[in-house]
Amino acid sequence: MPQGFIKQVGSRKTLAYPAIDEIAGLSDALEDAQSAESDAAILIGQPLYLKLNGHLALAQANSQATSRLCGLAIADAGATFSTRYVSSDVVERADWTPITGAPSLSVGSFYYLSPDIAGHLTTIAPTETGLLVVPVGMAISAQKLSIDPYSSTLL
Repeated sequence: MPQGFIKQVGSRKTLAYPAIDEIAGLSDALEDAQSAESDAAILIGQPLYLKLNGHLALAQANSQATSRLCGLAIADAGATFSTRYVSSDVVERADWTPITGAPSLSVGSFYYLSPDIAGHLTTIAPTETGLLVVPVGMAISAQKLSIDPYSSTLL
């Protein structure tokens, strides 16, 4: 727990703790984050699924198994290391190029799990038979994606 400080509240003094984002510049999402070991290197913002062995892997909309989105990574992690992720919140990246192919998000656009590249998102929903449409969330700014996963649809 972070080191506290004394705060005057009316006639009483109480021990208060700064918010996590004040300490580390991180979102409150970290409190609701989950973690699991990853089988590959993971970047902030990459979509993930849980494998049967309980490890995280990069999600892709090309099969039922790899399209079961569990959330987006909120920290970079190397293979075999613990990876933190959130399943419903806002994820922020300064540059989304490694995940979407563009440096910034298209505000107001919906993002889907890519059927072509594991760990990538796209604004174009798949249309080919046999692929899955997996909505992930909507861009609320050029750097922030609000995660709101829906059920996938098999085409």
